[in-house]
Amino acid sequence: MQLVSWMSGEETIITDPEQLAQVVDDPKTKQKISQAFSEAAKALGIAEDRREDVISLISNLANELAYIEALREVYHDVLRIHKTVRGLEKSYKSEQSVLDTIMSLKRLFKIALDGFNFSFVELDAQTGEILSALTNIKQVSRFIREHRNDLHRRLWAWDGLINDWRDISEHRSSKAVLRLGELYHFLAQRFLPRNEWELYSKAMDKTKKRATEVRW
Repeated sequence: MQLVSWMSGEETIITDPEQLAQVVDDPKTKQKISQAFSEAAKALGIAEDRREDVISLISNLANELAYIEALREVYHDVLRIHKTVRGLEKSYKSEQSVLDTIMSLKRLFKIALDGFNFSFVELDAQTGEILSALTNIKQVSRFIREHRNDLHRRLWAWDGLINDWRDISEHRSSKAVLRLGELYHFLAQRFLPRNEWELYSKAMDKTKKRATEVRW
């Protein structure tokens, strides 16, 4: 699709699966795809009778980007958690203790989401010009793999939380409060300034100690 849009002089990147499916299923688009391969071959200095070489280059690039799109889907799961937290803010607007946790979560969430957004924007920019990407396929593939590994490591840490939040709605519940506390601990470990994290850890230790003393 990038090749087709490049051929028209207005290259665009479509990452939304539904939007992409609609465009690809358009009969006019299908007619343009074959022509796009031929035009790309000319631009890359490849003879028209070796159009398969262009298809191979695109296939290799697509395979690399498929991993990125899979990670983007996981990121969308993280965004769903964020949306639920914002919904819970309205549900707990009259309960200050829970609201305080949510406000802290929103601050830490912004740092986390900004980091993910920056990585995906960089990746999209690297492949924003399809001919340039195909011309420098080795360097581009290396760049994609490095970012893929970094994103995978960062998103893997969210795996358990994503599963835990699947059945959490934006309505008040004891489970929602529990999940909010776990989420804050998760984000605080990673994004809270060191001095604030130390204060938080000490407070948590005291809370656990008091709870143990009460049980005994």
